[in-house]
Amino acid sequence: MKLLLPALVTLSVLCSVEGLPQSLAGKRSGMDLPATNAERLRRGLPLKPPVQRTTARKATRSGAPVTPPSELFGFVSISFGSTPVGYLECTASCSLVPQSYDATAVRFTPNDLNGGGLPFTIEYDGGHLPYIGGHVFSSIGELGPGLVGEARLDSVVDAPSPYPSSGTVEFAEASIWRYTQSTGILVPTWTDSTDHAITTYLMAAPNGDLYLTGDAAEFVAKHGSGSAGPLTFHFPGIFTSPP
Repeated sequence: MKLLLPALVTLSVLCSVEGLPQSLAGKRSGMDLPATNAERLRRGLPLKPPVQRTTARKATRSGAPVTPPSELFGFVSISFGSTPVGYLECTASCSLVPQSYDATAVRFTPNDLNGGGLPFTIEYDGGHLPYIGGHVFSSIGELGPGLVGEARLDSVVDAPSPYPSSGTVEFAEASIWRYTQSTGILVPTWTDSTDHAITTYLMAAPNGDLYLTGDAAEFVAKHGSGSAGPLTFHFPGIFTSPP
């Protein structure tokens, strides 16, 4: 009888603990409780609290994010002053065409959207070389004010000559473009043989071929009154039927 009494007391204490409310039962050691919620429910015990699992790691501070420039894709329309006159078409060479369905799709990644930065290339499909650039033929002369030198817009490769062109040898340059997004205008640039940037004009010969020149009046005097310019390149193209 003396041995039976302590055993009954122990059993009574265990039964009392099993029936404790959740706030108290939760303080028991995990070694004393069932490992699964199913067993806990069967025995009338409180469920295990949820465990939060995540693989997210705390973000670390780094330098300012760099947004890579985006490639732009579309068509170029051409105007003379405020009057639309046609669109840019390029195959082996580039020309002014009156109808939008003849326009050539171009793509480029500007170094600056405000007309600054280094000049960039304009790429297109359909030419034997991938870029639209200025092509100076041999003995054509320098581009500049008062000069008849010119560069035809042709299909060129982006591999500039190791020496600036003096206009006495054949030469081509692809990285000649700047773009201002707010106005949608593409502007050509040119550097002469003394490494000076010159004001460059876009012109069209009577047959529609497009050129760069440093003097619009000299270009008209050379090619005749059927020439047009200075012209402006708009991107994206303004699709208005020209007169």
